[in-house]
Amino acid sequence: MTPNKIQKNEAGFSVFELLVIMVVVGLLSASLLLRFRASATSKVVLQRNALLVVESIRRAQNLAVTSAKFKGDVPCGYGIHFVSSSEAFIYFGSKPNPSDSCSVQNQNYNSPPDKEFTKIKFNGQNVEFKASFADVFFEPPNPEIYINRNSSLTLSPLSITIGFKNLNCPVNCKTIQVYTSGRIEIQ
Repeated sequence: MTPNKIQKNEAGFSVFELLVIMVVVGLLSASLLLRFRASATSKVVLQRNALLVVESIRRAQNLAVTSAKFKGDVPCGYGIHFVSSSEAFIYFGSKPNPSDSCSVQNQNYNSPPDKEFTKIKFNGQNVEFKASFADVFFEPPNPEIYINRNSSLTLSPLSITIGFKNLNCPVNCKTIQVYTSGRIEIQ
């Protein structure tokens, strides 16, 4: 071998081949990361909205315990009422007549005399209630919990299912169970 000739090594990869491999691996990694992030985000969004519904139910319960006045009226209780797949609200249970006692209150939303207290709004436009549900009513001072006018402790829990629009349950949904004992759980 002469000292002026450079020996060419044929073993290994060229810089160009290494760059192509790095770009392909980078694209695959980015694709997997975005897919994982999107699925995690959708589960987080669903969980947050389920917690929002639970928080609204607990808020109605706390308002009933404190017998918080609404526009100067003393309530017969507070409840949750289903309106549509995208809307529900906390309502103020009024006496049918001002001279009546709360014992004649029917524990389901009646307009009038009951009044809307505040709307329950989802965080995310693609989340909805998957089915209608019976009213939940909290009657002070205990508060006694009524599900569709029934407060029996042997009553099956009320199921409130939320999920993503245009996606099927149970994979893309959360179910909130409300018991007349006061227990609330997310499944």
